[in-house]
Amino acid sequence: MLAVILACIGLPVTSIHGAAGASSLVHGAHAHAKSHGLTGPWAAIAHPQEPQHTDRPTIRLAITVDDLPGGGPELLGYTPVKIVKEIVATLRAHHVLHAVGFVVGSMLDARPERREAMDAWVQAGFAVGNHTYSHAKVEELGLDGYIKDILADRAVVDPLEQRTGQHHKYFRFPYLEEGRTEAERRALRHVLAAQHYELARVSVIFNDTDWADAYLRCLARADDAALDALRQSYLETALAQLSWSVAAAREVLGHRIPQVLLVHANVATAKNLDALLTAYEHAGVRYVSLDEALTEPAYGARYDFSGENILQQASQGTGRPHPPELVESAELLDLVCR
Repeated sequence: MLAVILACIGLPVTSIHGAAGASSLVHGAHAHAKSHGLTGPWAAIAHPQEPQHTDRPTIRLAITVDDLPGGGPELLGYTPVKIVKEIVATLRAHHVLHAVGFVVGSMLDARPERREAMDAWVQAGFAVGNHTYSHAKVEELGLDGYIKDILADRAVVDPLEQRTGQHHKYFRFPYLEEGRTEAERRALRHVLAAQHYELARVSVIFNDTDWADAYLRCLARADDAALDALRQSYLETALAQLSWSVAAAREVLGHRIPQVLLVHANVATAKNLDALLTAYEHAGVRYVSLDEALTEPAYGARYDFSGENILQQASQGTGRPHPPELVESAELLDLVCR
């Protein structure tokens, strides 16, 4: 899967520890699924260009976007406003009726012109959620400071909720970190319940932010070959992670679940979202609302375990193993277009 990145930076696949395994991960995942009797989108990893089969199981998928309105580096005109507008246009082109954007209030207050990005999001009919005011960690603010950060974001998010007319209030932890200890997790659950927030956990996350800085560097250099490699690796990773999540739900929970995708408001996702959604649709995806996805009990369970997604948390809680996790690509992506 990462062979394209290795080739882009001029390294052989075997030159980085673990990279040889990464290059064959797609085929290994397909073999793993076949040996476990799994069908559908897992098999699509090995042959992502195959046409969709009518008997392929449907994957229900809710789309969520974190870190609105966006606060990354601006280069070549790729401002947060442009990025969010491109994401909105792509979602509408794919007939996505429901999406939730999680707002970091400080990103708006620091740059009021970014309100245009939120206007585009809300006018498209998409909902919003609380992502804390400063996007900090509990360990950085302490528990009391972190709770204040949640409440401070309400001054930004509440008016947006009123504009959308949404009936549910959503919250997502930055970095998906729900607290360092059981006492912290219990205290934070109590705060969210008191504020009438639904916790928006995630089942599909492929760390799309890892591609963002590399994309800007390669755009600045007009390196088309590197950009092609980034696009290919982005899509392969996103497909592989969706298929991992489908298989993990079967193995850990014993049944199919509506999946919840997490992407971020960044240039890499803005440029690749159209191809990503097209690939997902060929894999059998049907878009649903976050409300529908959260009716799955696994999203509301009380896990006393850390983990980026609920399937990792459920695996630890039940003792049922999930499929092998995918190889991280951040360190390799950091070398592209240097």
